Amino acid sequence: MSTTNPNEPTGSNIFNFLPGTVSAPGVGFMNVGGISGGFFEISHNLSTRLITRRSPEGYVLNVSNGIYEDSGNNRELDLADFDDSLVDMAWGANPRYKGCKTTGKKINEYNGSEFISGIGSVQMSENDQSISPLFISRGPAWRVGNYPGVETYPGDQTYGLNPVIQNESTAIYIANTVIGGEEDPQFATLQNHSYVGISKILIIDINSDTVDVIDRSTEGYEEFHRFITNDLATGTSFNMRVLDGSIATKLKANYFCKMNKGWLLKTFDFQHAGEFSGSREAKAEDHLQTNNSMYFYRDGQEKRNRFITGSANDDAVQIDQNPISGSRFRYAIIDMFPGSSNGKGDTLVQRMLGPSFTSSSILSNKYTRQFYSGSYGLIRNQFDIGDTNAETLANSDLGRASRFIGVNCLDFLQQNNSNPNLTEEEKTEIHITFLQGVKDFSVSISGSGTAGNYKFNDSENDERSIGTFEVDQNQTSLDVGDHCHAFLPETHEIIFKSAGDGRFNPNIDTFKDVFDNCYLEYTGSFLTFEQKQELTSTNNAFAGCGPKGAALTFKLPNGTNSSRVDDAEIFIQGGALGAVGHINSLTSSNAGYRNSISGSMTVDNYYGGYVNSEGSASLDWQLSFLDKDHTLIANINKDEELFDGIGTKGIAIIPETSHPKVKQNLDLYLRKAGLIDSAPEGIINVRRE
Repeated sequence: MSTTNPNEPTGSNIFNFLPGTVSAPGVGFMNVGGISGGFFEISHNLSTRLITRRSPEGYVLNVSNGIYEDSGNNRELDLADFDDSLVDMAWGANPRYKGCKTTGKKINEYNGSEFISGIGSVQMSENDQSISPLFISRGPAWRVGNYPGVETYPGDQTYGLNPVIQNESTAIYIANTVIGGEEDPQFATLQNHSYVGISKILIIDINSDTVDVIDRSTEGYEEFHRFITNDLATGTSFNMRVLDGSIATKLKANYFCKMNKGWLLKTFDFQHAGEFSGSREAKAEDHLQTNNSMYFYRDGQEKRNRFITGSANDDAVQIDQNPISGSRFRYAIIDMFPGSSNGKGDTLVQRMLGPSFTSSSILSNKYTRQFYSGSYGLIRNQFDIGDTNAETLANSDLGRASRFIGVNCLDFLQQNNSNPNLTEEEKTEIHITFLQGVKDFSVSISGSGTAGNYKFNDSENDERSIGTFEVDQNQTSLDVGDHCHAFLPETHEIIFKSAGDGRFNPNIDTFKDVFDNCYLEYTGSFLTFEQKQELTSTNNAFAGCGPKGAALTFKLPNGTNSSRVDDAEIFIQGGALGAVGHINSLTSSNAGYRNSISGSMTVDNYYGGYVNSEGSASLDWQLSFLDKDHTLIANINKDEELFDGIGTKGIAIIPETSHPKVKQNLDLYLRKAGLIDSAPEGIINVRRE
């Protein structure tokens, strides 16, 4: 019995002109490109079975209404032999006047109509949440009963229940390496995940049932990797099978590919030390205790140049205001605040710097060894060394960390990616992973942002789901200060990739906050930035810079300026106060101190159950360079699911888009590739209805 091929849909009722055609003046006409001589009439009835040819003078434009009208001129009639039955056939009617456009929600999957419904509805004013008189005039403000379903998706328009597009893979991927996300310290830590290294690809010819083996060692990088990005795209699922039958496993039915680019080489490991310096006894001069100092956020308005020589600027002074777009991470702040009416403010002391980086480490890898010549391991804090604020800042743990992150790493990233002599494989990326991949930033738990009104949406299962974000490759060192700021970034911040691309932004709820940051600047006579750089090689290296511990005669010390971010949309924050900080970054001497932001937070803004090795929930994060390779990051808990390892034969990875025939005859194809010893004889053919 013959069956209709489901891969050849017959179309739909959606009108769609053929390529090369435009709508004609008047109903029922087409002007076909490339054919001269006027307009052609298409009749649904075609009772006369005539093709009527209009002369160019048959219709003229009425300038007053813009419509072509019958001029009354003579018309020529062309007779033609025509098979009447062809007119009503789909393949004939669709491309002519019905159109043959098909629509679908997903590849390889049919999706029907989707509706939402409820038990009632309420009408509220947008401004004060009271009942609007306009709404009342249109019906009851509150209605309970059969709330009609609202169609949110009309359903795929396709042939029967078949997918609009079928893109089925005939490849099987063989991995010979699985490294747990907490197993190897050289890689970014990802709890409950693993790195999976692919070594071979089996290409199945489903017509001849032959198998070709592609080995990574004999194939070009880009050619081999293109298979992976096509079949194992981020967010897609796959099945997995250990090829050595003697290996005990506890595998799940399916897994998700969270990333498919390579290995994340751990480069900077921030381990929060609390408000004090590691295990040292708490002292008043230690790190910032009163405020948070790390903000993962988007949007807002940044105001710079708020002070001159410590005094607040008036309206006559230019205060730079820059709108902020996209996601970014403020990893440190200098939390100096102006004083009150007595003119006394904060000096640059240790307790104004946050967070503490004394438990954090700079790590050696194939990339850092190319540009960093400093010390690896734990970051030293030598804040007390130096006669000027610039010297003390440069020797502080914050200064050392910010120089490495905001200058060294970003400069190398730009140079690496702009180098025409490097292959695509040799170029790299920088990623930041929050909370060891525990928190899923791709899914909103609260949804509406209203406490008690929780709505769970599905995880995207992409890089965001493991708290990992790529740094914008176009970002260079942000607003590096002059010699008085030790040529450090004035803004200790990382900008993430693609401000306008929602695929890279968190989906979780946000809350508003405001935070300040101070930076040091030159107060002497005018010098260019280049001239200030030249000072560093002379005995006047810190000429014009504010002295350390100077008496406060202004609201901020001489040579100190400040920036502020207003209306920032915060995803998560951390530092001395943890997930729940204060409204604005306020000092303990401020009257508004201890005003918590908890009231504007949702469950999304907490750390999602993350607990570090010391048993505390702190905002830990890691900076990594990407070592490009044929490697997946997947939600495989190796300790629990592959407790005996993978043996000597490796594992087979079967993408979710695999052809049904490949799935049904998996053992046979694996045996033909020489990966297993036995398999059932004969091919199981897959019939499609």
